Amino acid sequence: MTNTAAAMKHDDAQLEPAWQVMERIERELCDIARAIDRNQSLVAATAASLPEVGPAVLRAVQEADLLSQKVAGIAEYLAALSSSLPSDLEIDTGAALAGVKLAELGRRLSPIADQADGEGDAGFGDCDLF
Repeated sequence: MTNTAAAMKHDDAQLEPAWQVMERIERELCDIARAIDRNQSLVAATAASLPEVGPAVLRAVQEADLLSQKVAGIAEYLAALSSSLPSDLEIDTGAALAGVKLAELGRRLSPIADQADGEGDAGFGDCDLF
């Protein structure tokens, strides 16, 4: 059974306004785009200090820039869509949240994220290296 199928079997119905869900997804995508930009800038600066940079590195830097723009574009698209949704349209996010494997991401996407005191990028850079 796939993770998506397992999530769909989850019985915890959690109805909430669709525009709020899309707003949280938009914020998450904006954070991802900013992180890609920061990393791309670091890689570009590091590559510029090397005596010789191969074409694969240059392509990776350009691809990171394009990925950042794509993610930001999707965030803008979601923002435009969510502003046109009826305010009383509700969706069940319980099953979808059950399929999110990263605990912190699941917390930010959950309805309680709207009640948190603007944490923003507080966790940027926190990762496990393995």
